[in-house]
Amino acid sequence: MSASDYILHVYGFLIQTVPVALLLYVPFSGESLRVSGRRWLGCLIGSLVFFAVGFSLLAGYLMTGGEGMRAYMRFAANLYMGVVLLLELGLFFWNVRAGLEQKLLPAILLVHYEAILFTICSIVVGFLHPGRNPSDGSYLIYGWENCLPHTVLSLLTVPLLFFFMKGSVRFACRIMEQRTARRGCIYFACALLLFCATIYGLNVTEFRNNFYGPGLFIILFSLLATDCILYIMFFHEIHIEARTRELEEDLRLMNSRYLQISSGIEEARRARHDIRHHLNVLSVLNREGDRKGLEEYLARYEAVYQQQEERSFCAYPALDSILKYYVQKAEEAGIHVTTRIAPLREEPGLDAVDLTVLVGNLLENAVMACSLTDGEREKTLEISIRKADSSLLFLVKNSCRQEERESESFEDYTAFPSTRHAMREGYGLRSIHTIAEKYEGSAEFRRWKGSFTVRVVLNPSDRHR
Repeated sequence: MSASDYILHVYGFLIQTVPVALLLYVPFSGESLRVSGRRWLGCLIGSLVFFAVGFSLLAGYLMTGGEGMRAYMRFAANLYMGVVLLLELGLFFWNVRAGLEQKLLPAILLVHYEAILFTICSIVVGFLHPGRNPSDGSYLIYGWENCLPHTVLSLLTVPLLFFFMKGSVRFACRIMEQRTARRGCIYFACALLLFCATIYGLNVTEFRNNFYGPGLFIILFSLLATDCILYIMFFHEIHIEARTRELEEDLRLMNSRYLQISSGIEEARRARHDIRHHLNVLSVLNREGDRKGLEEYLARYEAVYQQQEERSFCAYPALDSILKYYVQKAEEAGIHVTTRIAPLREEPGLDAVDLTVLVGNLLENAVMACSLTDGEREKTLEISIRKADSSLLFLVKNSCRQEERESESFEDYTAFPSTRHAMREGYGLRSIHTIAEKYEGSAEFRRWKGSFTVRVVLNPSDRHR
């Protein structure tokens, strides 16, 4: 092997491994990685370069070892690539802090992707060299005829796959339940095994007979179309499931809103009933000529009702109403409430339903968590809402039970379970995160030293109204 052959082998190995290794981490945020940033990227790329150099040396050794050694070229290459793949997957599973199924989904998908690229490149080599069997090991594993089509296909497909992993796959890994993720892993694994079995069957039968005509294209296209349909249907199912949960959450919050309105109507009825008693007292004091008593009674009456009327948190009715409801509910539960809420203009650019769902979930979770706090500890709830330029900022901090899973830094919502079901992740937090994404903002959560904090940033615009 010449120096250019060694360089080609290093390049061919890297073009097959580096894109897949980097795409593995796209569905996961930096907070979910044990080691992230430039340090991890340098280690990842450095290890792959090390393996690429090792592979090129192995290929050179086999090529110079005579016919007997060259016969094992293809087998040795596949074995070496499999070992490297297993090592990189092992590092990936160690570095990413997520559920097993959430990590398996992108791993199986990318292995399937690389298997498809390898198959297409083998077919291209078969067209370029009609008399050569792709399973034959008597030629360079990564010659120009292999590296060129793999480079072209990678340039065409990696950007598309990046956006798919960053969008649909990241969204699915974040919101889907463990049962759904497990089912997806089974689907993807079956699709991969069927693809490999079909290609292997063609390799030991038809490829040896130079089967590179239209029939091969039909088979390959059918396989790819079937796999694409499978992936599209699964991730579309995830979106439908998430939307269903959102609608259920909206319905629950709207029902809560209806109960608030009904409670207001009932309070108005009680007030009309009570007003008769007040009028009777005023009438008696007036008939008796007790002017001082009349003035004192009117002063007390005015003070009580003035206090009720003056309790307003902001100038936006939809937000003010739900704040009144949950603050009153918290105070009745013995929770010390602190509010720092800036006045909002009449139209903040948010859909009223989204605002109700967001604030309702924030405060309902906070009140429930406070209620579950140990009785000896003080129950506190802090609510802060303000505007910063065009952004709307929410901060809710409440006391909660101390648990093993705590984090000093703010993390993604999947780290925290539901307040209603201890073994399940909270739908309310998912809904908060979804609304934050809708308004091009962010939602961060932290549990630390018996305190749960939520930070939400929304960037409403005219198109959201």
